[in-house]
Amino acid sequence: MVKRRICLIALLACFIMMLFSCAEKITLYATWSDGNGNSIMFNEQFNYTARFAGQSDDSIGTYTWYLNTIVLTDTNKNSTFMEWDIRGNTLYLTFTDSNGDNQVLALTKTGPAVNTGEEE
Repeated sequence: MVKRRICLIALLACFIMMLFSCAEKITLYATWSDGNGNSIMFNEQFNYTARFAGQSDDSIGTYTWYLNTIVLTDTNKNSTFMEWDIRGNTLYLTFTDSNGDNQVLALTKTGPAVNTGEEE
């Protein structure tokens, strides 16, 4: 009976370790882009650099997030609220553009986050 209990505990411990070791850490800190001219980079210092299709200049600023909402605040203090979700290597962003239209972007992780050198 004791051997059986020890075996069961060992098996349970192995299962728990396997479960946690296989889980991939989801991180926002990366460079994300699609084939349509949209890209965004989030770094660990809470800075972002983005280029969206149809814009001639990069948007640079800071970001915050809480649960599934990211707030991008550019250098002119304009804020954009986005709903976000990461599934595998794809970042989904949903937001309302300046025309009032809902936009959904599916961006693929294309590289690590890089330091932009921007300082506040």
